[in-house]
Amino acid sequence: MSLLKILFLLRALPISELLRLPKDIKNSEEVGDYLTHVLEALCVFAEKTDTTVDNRALAAVEAVLNDDEAWKAIHGVFVVLFLAKDGYRSISVCPPAVARIAADVGFNPLIILSIIQAVVTFIRLFGKEE
Repeated sequence: MSLLKILFLLRALPISELLRLPKDIKNSEEVGDYLTHVLEALCVFAEKTDTTVDNRALAAVEAVLNDDEAWKAIHGVFVVLFLAKDGYRSISVCPPAVARIAADVGFNPLIILSIIQAVVTFIRLFGKEE
């Protein structure tokens, strides 16, 4: 992908929304809104690739965000990861509701957890810890 194409894609991103990090990680609605903006940004790039794995991963994350039971479980994982005393914790067991959704869209549930881990890392790096 050329630099010009990358710059064009960056213009389409909701940058101001991505920089508005959640202030209260324990607030499920606030974190969900933020993850929705992250998902929208990632979809901008996924639409431009020739692969389908990124589209399937994003479909799985979107399904989790739209399923109350799965969202409650994944938000709990999000909080545990974010509040880990050592700054990093690995989650290798996927909540059943998230695993169900991953199976429905034909995707590995641990990839969903990896995406959540990446977002947690981003917020930890660029957010202000309170």
